[in-house]
Amino acid sequence: MYSTNFFNLLHDTLKFNTVNCIMFESDNIARLFSTPVFQSPETYKFNKSELEFIDKQRENAIINQSGNLFSKNNYVLESPELKNLKEFCNNNLFIFFYDSFKVKKDIEIYITQSWINFNQKNTSHHRHKHVNSIISSVIFIKGEMCPITFYNSERNLFGNLLSFEDFTAPNENNNSRVYFNNQNGKLFLFPSTLMHSVAKNKSDVERISLSFNTFIRGQLGGDNSLQILNIK
Repeated sequence: MYSTNFFNLLHDTLKFNTVNCIMFESDNIARLFSTPVFQSPETYKFNKSELEFIDKQRENAIINQSGNLFSKNNYVLESPELKNLKEFCNNNLFIFFYDSFKVKKDIEIYITQSWINFNQKNTSHHRHKHVNSIISSVIFIKGEMCPITFYNSERNLFGNLLSFEDFTAPNENNNSRVYFNNQNGKLFLFPSTLMHSVAKNKSDVERISLSFNTFIRGQLGGDNSLQILNIK
């Protein structure tokens, strides 16, 4: 398992430029250091053979401590049956990684592990983050709408002296969590260090989703930084 120091080095060697001036918004506030979450502009349409393959992954599924089932096969996107889905995931991943973060194209990002989640009634995904990954993702496949929530674990607003009960309304300046309603076929991408959870499935209909992690390879850093790291 890679240590926190490794990811600090990774952040430093990617050498994102300092933004010296950002625009103040209409309310005369400049909002610093955003954490982007990406939603695919298009909805993926699963065909019959893909859904049959996904359903088949339940046969040897493994149960975790939260009572959730997930596929024993944790490289499902390498399966020929999901070739088109993998292409859809990669296309959106590349937009998010290269266009949103402005990462150099000679640093390659690729999907590592991928698996199917099966949420029965009254099961949920507890708050967690993904280690040994750069960007993580989830695409909802089947089931009732159930929000995915992201948490700002770094927020220490006013030294944590104020709680949500002290604000008249939540907004982007005072909130510590944000949720999005999912839609089957919509892909979410987010930094793997971002804490997230999925609410309890209160429906009798099983909720199915696919998740994947990513990593990078190539040369990070440069001669001037004395922090060159080659990942193959």
